[in-house]
Amino acid sequence: MNGMEQYLANGICRGSVYGLVAMGFGLIYVSTGVFHLAHAAVCAFASYAAYFALRSFRVHILVAILAAGVVAALIGLLIDLLVYRPLQQRAAPPATLMISSLGANVFLTGLLTMLFTTRSIALSQGPEPTHHFYHAILTSSQVYQLITFGLISTIYVLLMKYSRLGQLCRALADNASLAATIGFDVSLVRAGIFAVGSFIAGLGAALQALEVGVEPTGGMPLMLFAIAACIAGGLRRTLGPVLGALLLASIQTTTTAVLGSTWEAGSAFAVLILLLIYRPEGILSLSRRLEER
Repeated sequence: MNGMEQYLANGICRGSVYGLVAMGFGLIYVSTGVFHLAHAAVCAFASYAAYFALRSFRVHILVAILAAGVVAALIGLLIDLLVYRPLQQRAAPPATLMISSLGANVFLTGLLTMLFTTRSIALSQGPEPTHHFYHAILTSSQVYQLITFGLISTIYVLLMKYSRLGQLCRALADNASLAATIGFDVSLVRAGIFAVGSFIAGLGAALQALEVGVEPTGGMPLMLFAIAACIAGGLRRTLGPVLGALLLASIQTTTTAVLGSTWEAGSAFAVLILLLIYRPEGILSLSRRLEER
């Protein structure tokens, strides 16, 4: 029983990381319509920012995580300004935007590989302190993951539901042309969306890097699970990415406990396929239907 509690605790911690990256991806996609595959490169840059903040400047770990978020926000803004906006101004179809996003990701990943090679670099120097929570043992990195996830997800939900930022995001998602007509500064709102979405994802990437280290392609698995979490939870539901991330991560760790690590990734995506078949709107679709009655 204790072993299963440990696996579930690990799943919640992993889901916290997925949830942060998924919140960022979902915010950008739903608000702007861009299937932001370069989100992976944004996460990779954030991880390296955390690495340099810790190793070169010897800052506190929380400062390093914040620095990673700021770097991610800047990279996300640059990708939007240099890649997406020029294409959307020319009325490029969604497929063109997706291919350009993939191209931006390949370019930025190649840039990181050229600068740092493909080797994985550890952020931690020695064993981490551990903390006991009931029958589970968590490392300091996992505690930071839980605290950051709890804080950011709470702020995110409140902002999306009750703040002017949430209203602007919904207006942009519904009809960007109409939002501009009635006086919204669409360019400014869009910049804020990419900055905030990338910042949140950068926090998640830095928190994972504390455990697994950094490498140029490290953002791709994060992004794939973030997309899966968004789909599983429901892209157009505020809590969808959060719940989807916790669900998939818990399935992963539970499968590892029962069947071994070979089925870890496959189990999560198998559940995703079932959800796409039987509940394509995500696990929150039932509550949405009840609200609409």
